[in-house]
Amino acid sequence: VVAALRACNGLRSLNLSRTRLRDDGAERLAYGLATEDQVTGRRRPHASLRFLALDEIGLTAAAGPALAAAAMAIPTLEELVLGRNEIGDETAFAISEALWRGSACSRSGAALLRLDLSENKLTAE
Repeated sequence: VVAALRACNGLRSLNLSRTRLRDDGAERLAYGLATEDQVTGRRRPHASLRFLALDEIGLTAAAGPALAAAAMAIPTLEELVLGRNEIGDETAFAISEALWRGSACSRSGAALLRLDLSENKLTAE
């Protein structure tokens, strides 16, 4: 799947919601979208992806770092939907912190416009 996504340079929207992707699949997807070569790990993020929906796919805290890294690495990403998963406060904070640092420091002026973490295991704290 990742190879096909890499080959589709014009892809602007990807919705994998309500699939059985889970943490492992989301981590592989995130890595594949953020890098060019899975053997060398050479960075070359997907060039046109603007919308990524991964809601209701069974994500937990384990996938948080990979998703944050991918979101920071993809300069065109405007919307990331992670609703209806098992993401808790710590992971949500880590993702939002990484995205904030990434948009302020290294995304060449690009900024994520919407991060959806609705219906996860978040508290009011």
